[in-house]
Amino acid sequence: MRCGRCSSAVPENAKFCLECGTAIGDPFAQTSIIEEDESLVLLRSLQRALAGEFEVECEVGRGAMAIVYKATEVELGRRVALKVLPPSAPIGKAVAERFRREARLAASLDHPNIIPVYRVGQVGATYFIAMRFVDGKGLDDIIAAQGPLPIGVVIHILRGATSALAYAHGSGIVHRDVKSGNIMVDREGRVMVADFGIARAAEDASLTATGSVVGTPYYMSPEQCAARRIGPQSDQYSLGVVAFQMLTGSVPFNAETLPGIMHHHFYTAVPDLRIARPDVPPALYEVVARALAKKPDQRFATTDAMLEAIEAIPVTADEKLLG
Repeated sequence: MRCGRCSSAVPENAKFCLECGTAIGDPFAQTSIIEEDESLVLLRSLQRALAGEFEVECEVGRGAMAIVYKATEVELGRRVALKVLPPSAPIGKAVAERFRREARLAASLDHPNIIPVYRVGQVGATYFIAMRFVDGKGLDDIIAAQGPLPIGVVIHILRGATSALAYAHGSGIVHRDVKSGNIMVDREGRVMVADFGIARAAEDASLTATGSVVGTPYYMSPEQCAARRIGPQSDQYSLGVVAFQMLTGSVPFNAETLPGIMHHHFYTAVPDLRIARPDVPPALYEVVARALAKKPDQRFATTDAMLEAIEAIPVTADEKLLG
């Protein structure tokens, strides 16, 4: 089953989409069914709008704000992922600026575990970001298909994602929307963190201009749920949720309402990983438990320190082959 709003994989009994937070079957959601004809019309419209710039092939994913297409940049002949704000979307100044900000922030980050941005532009009413096309799968789809992942795979993915975030944090940037849907694994096993669409400089990473909470509810830290100023420790918490999801096949907290999910983040103890995964190494358990601490000062002082703790986890020969 897939979300009608963002097209992400959704567990059968989920009340909300794990990626965009849309209630499953919510009559007030933007869409309840993705109509094939509508998608085809949009694709044809985009192909016409970007003719000469890009050869747009097909849709490969949807988010809350944008649609991602596989395309070829005509002038350079290189394969790209084209993230597009469709012409039909209500594009105000704030949305357009957020879109451009994502491109600027991502383009400033040069790291092997961060998807690089090539260019950003606008053709008529169509805004786009061209980035490297990752020939692989989203971690959310991997978990939906396979369930709990082997320990070696979890460590490998966690190491790559943490390395990317440590680099971003060292550059003064907080992601603010770390989740399994924003982590890709290519065919060679390389882990890539994507979508800095709501990222901000650390000194400005609090609430939006309207005072609304941003992020994906299942992955948000307690301080992010409260719309407080956040720092690297908030991304650590979100990555802890991703680690829990990789190990168990589900996120630690679920509820029928968004306030219910947030209440869990505030007050409910994280379920003991060792019950669901008796094979989890003690060192990995400690990393995840610390990342999921309710208070930011109980997590890692820096994400570099979190990365060091992950890299220190003993890995057997069999697990190395998995990574």
